[in-house]
Amino acid sequence: MIVSRPDLPPFEPIPDGLQAAVLVNHFDLGFQAAFVGERPKHKVALLWELSERKSDGKRFTVSKEYTAILSDSSNLRLMLENWRHGPLSESELRGFDLGSLHGVPCTLELARKMKRNGRDTFVDVVGVYRPRKSDPVMKVETPEVFIPEWIAQKMSEALPESAVGEMGDEYVGDQPF
Repeated sequence: MIVSRPDLPPFEPIPDGLQAAVLVNHFDLGFQAAFVGERPKHKVALLWELSERKSDGKRFTVSKEYTAILSDSSNLRLMLENWRHGPLSESELRGFDLGSLHGVPCTLELARKMKRNGRDTFVDVVGVYRPRKSDPVMKVETPEVFIPEWIAQKMSEALPESAVGEMGDEYVGDQPF
C-alpha cells in the first residue's frame, strides 16, 4: 500500500500585526459543547475583511468566536468597548444588536499563534480597536451569504436549546476534540 500527502490548495498566510478591517457579518453558533464539567455556552462568531489582499485580488478574512454574553468581564463586551472606545450603555447591555456593526471599520490586532499540535500556526484576533486615521476607508466586498467552513460546521454541531435546559447543572460536556 502506498500512502501520500494530499494535494492541498496553495496557502497564503494572513498578515499579522495591526490591520485595517471591516466587519462583514456575525453568526449565531448556538449552544456549543464545552469542556468536561462545564455547561454548554451560547457562542457567536464575527467575520472581518482585511484591507490586505491575496494574490487572487480577494481580501483576506479573519474570524473570532465569542461567548454571546455581555457580563462585566466577558470577552465580547471588552472587545466591543475597545472597538467603540467607551463603555456600553445600560440599554445596550440589555440587548446589543451585533448586526448594527456590519460594515463598520476597525483596526484588528492579529497575532500568529501555535496550534495545540505544536507545529502549525494560525492568526488570532487579539484586539479590536477604532480605525486609525491612516487606515483606508473600506466597504465590505465579501457576499453577505458567505459562511466560512469552520463556522458552518460549528452551526451544524449546535446543541438544541431545549436539550441544554434539560442538562441542568449536572451536564458533563464532551471534550471538543
